[in-house]
Amino acid sequence: MSKTMFVTVIILCVLLFSSCSELGQSTLHYDGDLSYSGELKCGEVIASAEFTRTGDDWTVSFTSPDSVSGLVMTESGENTSVSYDGISFDFPSDGAGFTVPASEITGVIDMLKESAPASKNGEQLYVSGNNKRGSYRVTADMSGKLLSVSIGDVMFTVSQDG
Repeated sequence: MSKTMFVTVIILCVLLFSSCSELGQSTLHYDGDLSYSGELKCGEVIASAEFTRTGDDWTVSFTSPDSVSGLVMTESGENTSVSYDGISFDFPSDGAGFTVPASEITGVIDMLKESAPASKNGEQLYVSGNNKRGSYRVTADMSGKLLSVSIGDVMFTVSQDG
């Protein structure tokens, strides 16, 4: 009876420790230069955009629909610049209402410059939390490739080829 109990305890310990180490290895980390193309949705408004981070600066280039195609938003430190067809305007980082959705996405990705523990949901990893705008969620595949970022009613979905 005592041998059976000893073997059972050993097996349970091995299972417990192996599952803990597997959870500890799941993290999301997005440091350095990045580039993602995809669809940005804010409420009922949908646009295609490319998000590019070089150093600490972000550039968001809108490619569709035609009404925003060619619009470029650049974030550098506390300043946001919006340019279109050779005309440029500067705003504080929270100033221009139409830049807020893209700024919220870049802010969430920047929070993951440091590794964050990720939870597993099926074949995906995710990190979720809250910031000044509300609840956010970053979803990645099992290798850590970014799939989507959502915050409040704003959602950025990375294209499969991007």
